Amino acid sequence: MKRPMETLDHRKAERLEAEAKALEAQVQQRLRDLDRFHTEQLCERYRHLVPADRIQKVKDLPTAFEERRDFERSYERADGRRPPEGKRVIGFSQGTNEAAHVDMDDPQLEKTAIHERMHQLSDPRAREVLGEKMHEGITEDLAIKELGRQPNPELPRSYPQERAAAQELRKMCGDDAVDRAYFAGDARELRVCLEHRLGKNNLAKLEDKVDGAALQEHAEKDDGE
Repeated sequence: MKRPMETLDHRKAERLEAEAKALEAQVQQRLRDLDRFHTEQLCERYRHLVPADRIQKVKDLPTAFEERRDFERSYERADGRRPPEGKRVIGFSQGTNEAAHVDMDDPQLEKTAIHERMHQLSDPRAREVLGEKMHEGITEDLAIKELGRQPNPELPRSYPQERAAAQELRKMCGDDAVDRAYFAGDARELRVCLEHRLGKNNLAKLEDKVDGAALQEHAEKDDGE
């Protein structure tokens, strides 16, 4: 037979557990609402470039917000290995094959979730067309644009050089050329611009010019000739 104190302790533990679950449910609901809001905004903004079936798939895949341990397990299942040592992975996605995953411990999880949504909306050919680094730079730049504010400067920055390069690319070739390559996989306009600025085989050179200062230097040199 349980003593009165043991019964009270058990009830207190049950109450605390129920309160914790209720709080967790509220947090998850808030994150789902935030994810849905940004997803709707992005799908509407880029619907003239993104095929309707891809937009629908993105809308049908709510982002999974997970505590760090669960996030690492999800990453390992998806990638076949744990996150690389010395590199803190805070979000990942596999296109529209399954939901994106975001680490709930990330203090910038709203931006991270938007970043992964951009990946899902991006054309599957865009990473190859633009190169890995430029593709990530454009993704991060678009995510911050949707966020509507610059990240906290006291927190670690994601892809700072890649983002600077993406911004210089937009200055050189314009939003339409970059967005068409990123969302539609159509790099014809971008190639014409870069051939004028950087010469032939220009897309292959982008990986070597991911530093925004290097791109700026090329742009200023070409403008002066």
